[in-house]
Amino acid sequence: MNKKIYIILTFAAIGFLALLVGIVHTPIKESNGKLVSMEMTENIWTENKSLDIARKNKEQDLPEQEQAPENSILDSEDQELTEEINEQNLAALEWGDESPFHAYESYWVFPFEEMEYADDKEFRELREIFSEIQFYGGFPLGDEEKYKICKDKYAQLLKNEITVTVPETGEECYLEKFDLVIDKHEEKPYDLERYYFYLFDVDGNDAPELCLFEFLCPGIIDFMCIFKYDFDLDKIILWENFGSHYTLLFGGNSIAGENGNANEFDFYQVDENANPIFRTGFVWEGALTNGNLVYMVILPQYKNANKDERIEQMKRKAFYEKQTGSYYLRITEEQYEELSSHYFKAREKAAEELDKLEMSYMELFG
Repeated sequence: MNKKIYIILTFAAIGFLALLVGIVHTPIKESNGKLVSMEMTENIWTENKSLDIARKNKEQDLPEQEQAPENSILDSEDQELTEEINEQNLAALEWGDESPFHAYESYWVFPFEEMEYADDKEFRELREIFSEIQFYGGFPLGDEEKYKICKDKYAQLLKNEITVTVPETGEECYLEKFDLVIDKHEEKPYDLERYYFYLFDVDGNDAPELCLFEFLCPGIIDFMCIFKYDFDLDKIILWENFGSHYTLLFGGNSIAGENGNANEFDFYQVDENANPIFRTGFVWEGALTNGNLVYMVILPQYKNANKDERIEQMKRKAFYEKQTGSYYLRITEEQYEELSSHYFKAREKAAEELDKLEMSYMELFG
């Protein structure tokens, strides 16, 4: 090959490769020249006075994703996650206003050691507030006649003679086909001998709900579904389900959640439809603070209720997490132990009562 032609072809090939590299590293642009953002958009928990303001914030939060072209790199999984986050944002509005002080997107980015301690006056108020919180909800069986009617209905449900209805979707299904209950990896996906039950008034309507659960290992519940008989509709409905074995029942209308690191304890009171109406909790942190333990209380919050001015004043000092709308106030280890003792006493008492209520299928219906 002529040497001159060879040199020309070589430079042409190099130029073509350089062009390809430039294309790969050029950011995707919209028609207006704006770069398409590939970062997760911020979750703004405005908790403002109206849903209209929230929807406006939602539109402002996600401009790139809403306007992204069809060939956007954002996949459907990212979009589903964003939709789920925004649904949670709207649902949280009724808890109260977002703090203008010490607001962070996530607990994970708190500068923990910069947190101020509650002063003596604030702790005295916290002590008074927590002494009034009913952590233990009790385990009443409900009205005797209603108990008999509900128990018969639940027996029919477990025998697959009647269906359960999922209120959110309207889906009706027999338990032997119900994904939240069956285990497709077992030889018998639906097996009454594998389940255990509590039967008591969970929602405070003077009639019992059926709690069906399976053990992950001795003493540790794997999942739980709570079924309710609706007298007006003459139907069994799914009242609530818990996929985590860190969820605990503290009695009627009282539910707690704990994490696997045993350093966070969340408590909720719920209404007759299992919607939280009150929440609080306790956290200690060491992993994110280089071993320097920081103790915190999650300030009590009431949904759709008059604000407690004592708590409102404490919010000025607390750290606010936008993702959950929760306020964390630092306290000493001794204060943590005193305040959380109300929670742990209720936890212990609830565990004792649940041990008495726990029954196999044959014990309850045999």
